[in-house]
Amino acid sequence: MTKWPTNPPSWRNVMEDYCEKIEQLSRKLLEALSISLDLKAASTLQEAFGEVDMGLKINFYPPCPQPELTLGLSSHSDPGGITLLLQDPKVGGLQVKPPSSLEWINVPVIPGAILVNIGDQVQILTNGRYKSVEHRVVTNNNCERLSLVCFINPGNNTVVSPLPELVPRNELPAYNAMTFKQYR
Repeated sequence: MTKWPTNPPSWRNVMEDYCEKIEQLSRKLLEALSISLDLKAASTLQEAFGEVDMGLKINFYPPCPQPELTLGLSSHSDPGGITLLLQDPKVGGLQVKPPSSLEWINVPVIPGAILVNIGDQVQILTNGRYKSVEHRVVTNNNCERLSLVCFINPGNNTVVSPLPELVPRNELPAYNAMTFKQYR
């Protein structure tokens, strides 16, 4: 927050409130994921994150006269835990690529909705039961695009490895243990 602008004066208050609400939402999502996996406690994934590290990124994509020649953001999966995205309500640009497909799919914009991406750390913790999402951003030739992205990550020194209860008996975990900092 030390790098946030001081003008307009209401900016910090609005963003602090937004970040607080996003953090609450992330806890509920991790709890829902834990429950969906039949883990012993609803807090299992939250606890596996250790000290949660939250990052906020605001992306601005200006109009591009030849959008077919550039990407707003190249293909990737998010290295962290979960990503919460507030898309521009007027223009899309986010695309996902299902694992078994060669085609990119446009993600529809739902005004006011928060889009949730599973990141690599949740894939590791769940031993691959939940998969991180390959995605990219394409530019638009007529419209600018603005997005607000919150990254919910394990602490840098948190050792992340598949949860033992999600590794089938007599099998090795699908992923090696390492700190989030090492992974990044």
